[in-house]
Amino acid sequence: MKWMIYILIGFWLMMAAGVASAVETVDGLAPHVIEQKTDEIRSPATVRNFKRISPCPVNGRRSGLCPGYVVDHVLPLKCDGPDSVKNMQWQTKRDSLLKDRWEIHGDATHKPCSGLPS
Repeated sequence: MKWMIYILIGFWLMMAAGVASAVETVDGLAPHVIEQKTDEIRSPATVRNFKRISPCPVNGRRSGLCPGYVVDHVLPLKCDGPDSVKNMQWQTKRDSLLKDRWEIHGDATHKPCSGLPS
């Protein structure tokens, strides 16, 4: 029980510092850390509205989890994309990790956030 308190305090301190981190491994992709400012975190209400309009492609549910999929912003928040239902899509977890990497690091010919749809 004590360790849970330490984890919660650590998470609260991270959020107070303005950074949220997540580490994930999917389909053999190496783990990576995604950092974003807390003002870039999506609105839970907007995600709920998106799910009501666009049910999960796997199970057709309009709320809750969608196995293997995440809700993604087409134009990322970190690239000044709007946090709106029109800017959201279902994306596989694997594709999401690849897109997150590209958004953060870019590639050989593009800087992060360049070459994205506007």
